[in-house]
Amino acid sequence: TKSVAGPTAARNSQAEVTPQPVTLTPTEKHRLDNQRKEECARKIQAGEYEVIELEKTSKSSSEAWGKFGRVVDGEEPTDFVQCLGVCGEIKICKVKTGSRHSLSTHVCPPPKMPKVKPLPRDIKSTIASHCADLSAETFTPFVLAEAETFTKLAQCLIQIGHEYGPIDAKNILPSGKTVANKLHENADMARAALMKELEPALQEGMVSGTMDGWTDNQKHRKYYAHTVQHIDKTWTLSDNLTGIPHCDAESVTAEVINEEITLEKTKLNFPPTAKIHYVTDDGADVVAAVALSGNDRSYCMDHCTNLVTKKAMTLQLTKTDLYGNSGGKILNSVQSAVNCVMSSRKPIHSALKRKLKKGPTVTVGQKIFKSHMPMLKSARDNFEKLVNALNRENQSGLLENVRKQDIVDVINIVGAIEALACKAKDKRFVADHAEQVKKILEEKEGDSNLATTLKTNIAAELALLPLLVLIKKLKGIVTYMKSTGLNDKLPGGTLRPEVDTRWMSLLTMVKSFFPSKSFSTNGSDSFTDPPQPNPDQPGPASAADQLPIDAKINKINSYLLERGKEKSVGLITLDDVANMLSLVPVLEAFETAIKKFEAEYTPTIHQVVPQYYCLLGAVQVKEGDTDLTKILKGKLEVQLNLKYKNKISMRQKVAYLLWPRYKHMPAFSDDEKTEVYQAVNEMVAECRAVAERCQQQATSSGNRSQNAVDGSSPDDPPPVDGEPSRKRRKTAVPQPAPHGHLEPDGDGAASETSDSDEENIFMHGFSTEEEDEQSEHMTTRKFISLPALLFSWGSLTPVRTPAGGGQYYAGSSYQQGHGIGSWLGGLFRTVFSLLKSGATAVGREAARAGAHVLADVASGDTFADSAKRHTGEAVQNLKRKVASAMSGTGRAIKRPKPAPKRHTVTKARSVRNYPSDIYS
Repeated sequence: TKSVAGPTAARNSQAEVTPQPVTLTPTEKHRLDNQRKEECARKIQAGEYEVIELEKTSKSSSEAWGKFGRVVDGEEPTDFVQCLGVCGEIKICKVKTGSRHSLSTHVCPPPKMPKVKPLPRDIKSTIASHCADLSAETFTPFVLAEAETFTKLAQCLIQIGHEYGPIDAKNILPSGKTVANKLHENADMARAALMKELEPALQEGMVSGTMDGWTDNQKHRKYYAHTVQHIDKTWTLSDNLTGIPHCDAESVTAEVINEEITLEKTKLNFPPTAKIHYVTDDGADVVAAVALSGNDRSYCMDHCTNLVTKKAMTLQLTKTDLYGNSGGKILNSVQSAVNCVMSSRKPIHSALKRKLKKGPTVTVGQKIFKSHMPMLKSARDNFEKLVNALNRENQSGLLENVRKQDIVDVINIVGAIEALACKAKDKRFVADHAEQVKKILEEKEGDSNLATTLKTNIAAELALLPLLVLIKKLKGIVTYMKSTGLNDKLPGGTLRPEVDTRWMSLLTMVKSFFPSKSFSTNGSDSFTDPPQPNPDQPGPASAADQLPIDAKINKINSYLLERGKEKSVGLITLDDVANMLSLVPVLEAFETAIKKFEAEYTPTIHQVVPQYYCLLGAVQVKEGDTDLTKILKGKLEVQLNLKYKNKISMRQKVAYLLWPRYKHMPAFSDDEKTEVYQAVNEMVAECRAVAERCQQQATSSGNRSQNAVDGSSPDDPPPVDGEPSRKRRKTAVPQPAPHGHLEPDGDGAASETSDSDEENIFMHGFSTEEEDEQSEHMTTRKFISLPALLFSWGSLTPVRTPAGGGQYYAGSSYQQGHGIGSWLGGLFRTVFSLLKSGATAVGREAARAGAHVLADVASGDTFADSAKRHTGEAVQNLKRKVASAMSGTGRAIKRPKPAPKRHTVTKARSVRNYPSDIYS
């Protein structure tokens, strides 16, 4: 066999032993990779492997590491990576030679949707029919089906039906009472969550609030909305409505409002010392209520800006000077003459005094309008007698430059104008008065200089009447176009009406008479403009873009002419168009300011000062303004300086300084800048003082705690022989604070102690120690008065001298203890105080309930129902007051720990044996 094999057989056997490389087909390689990936996934799920997220460390790093994480075995990296997205796909990528291109371009596939059985076509129609029946039966709005909560309810019912099969809906739907109770539970949970979120901000004084009220037209109740705002952890301004309490009192005063708001805060467990900075309107009752609560307040500049435009366009009779300089002189002379005669005590003037009438002391700025016409008419009818009476009184100079005809001219012109406004609502001039005013102010032959001057002054005061006429005409056109269905046929958008309760709706109405894209100065700030198209997505130009600016007005006039309404409704003239176009930029400036103040999630206090100067620049007369616009700008400027500028607080000026864009306060003068800098320095000094007081109180409380443990202080001097221990002495009377040390005053401010203040600090410190001891049941001794204190620990301490000549300490009434009489006296004073306050509260609630019952009976309600309802409300109010007056959260039946046993009087005296010279 060996000879036959030879060298060839040897080479063949060697070839059989050496392994040859295995070449896998792509299918086999793919199958092997999948097996490795499955094994890797199994180990990841079992916890043998971990996935580490790799961050992009430099510009050259691959984008793949933002999508994939490396699979590691302990600390050793493997050849596998896993997607960090929802798919969690595992891929093979070697540490050094793996390609990351497929990883960076990886996109997670969308999740697979479960197979849903196709719905019938008529199922949506059936659901819509049921929603329509629901709206018709319960008077709910049609958008109920679009609400997110309604969708959640429907989804919950579908899930219940899927899990438990077809069941009767009546068995799972709650009753109205259950829903109401659940609503109260959810509200309580929401309040608790709100207080948990507000607690840090309340402690730091970083909470603001708003308060506003309105009256219900049906029940005539006064409601108040109370909100609080704070900046949360995401630096977003969070707005929360805490409650809407109502006041049933017949006279809603500041005290009543403050009581209701305080009760609402008590329900939310607001800390009694929490400081909230309120932002309200200028209502006298709300302003006084905030002042009673001890909180600061700022004027709502959003409300102020809207009020500026309304006041400028309102011709109030009490704010209009119809007499002018010339008529004012006549009026003052007549009033002085009448007052002189009326104050005379001569009997000869008695008959004349019965015929004369006094006038109001103020002409312009009256809260309730009172006319001077009765006084002027009485002076006109008795002019000669009035002159003679002044001659008897040696006061003939009062009517020296006044003629009877002058009084007649004033009555005929001013009296006629006054009568027009007195017939209108709120005693103001409206558009309907324009024709009559024009007729009264027409110049006539024979007019005196005074009559001409009066007419010129009244024309200047009522120069804004043409604007009111234009607004009334536009309102009439909008009403007619909407009632006839022509509004939808207008090119460039529909007309929009003005709503008195909606701010800046006049601008909305005026701009709606022009094509929708005719004005773009405000951009997205204007709620009348449609959203601007995206320039990256060009499309065909709409018809509104190609319309001329007067195309819509021409169409409106053509409709009115076709239907014969050019007189009853009125056509829009070229002057009207010019006034409207000149009016839009002015009102847009005010709308921009209002929109900036109305920002929901960001503070706007820093916008107050800049917007004032923006508005001041907008009301300056410019070239191209019409005469009517110039008059309106003058009125707006007056109102801005009267209502806006005077309402800017120092807090808002400081916010203007803290805005980096205006940190140099370019709009302020040097004096105003100095004033702001001084206010900031005072705020910083106050903050430092508060920090020092807090640190001082913390140190003081730490020392008291240490003294309570060991009964001594490191500053205490060594005791004298026969002197009681320092612990016992500090329990009775603490030592006053050292001189020159800052201590809190009664109002919380820091002050430096002196000899004159030592007595007050002494007593204040004693009360604090004694309250602490009583709360811990360490003593049952009563509080002592200042004389008893001086007798106990001063030169007035009573001592006795026996026959032998040596003095010994006798002890005061406080140190001798007290008996059952003192205990009964303290108990009587406490119980009597509680009974007195309880009887007062019960009496008030009974009187309030009785008044409401009488009012309900007078309005037709039955006595039994009304008494039952209001008695229940009174009981609930009493319960709330009792709950707010109680302190602590534990059960009332808990018994306090017994106080430590007191020493007997004899033992106490034996302990207090002082040397005779201790008080020298």
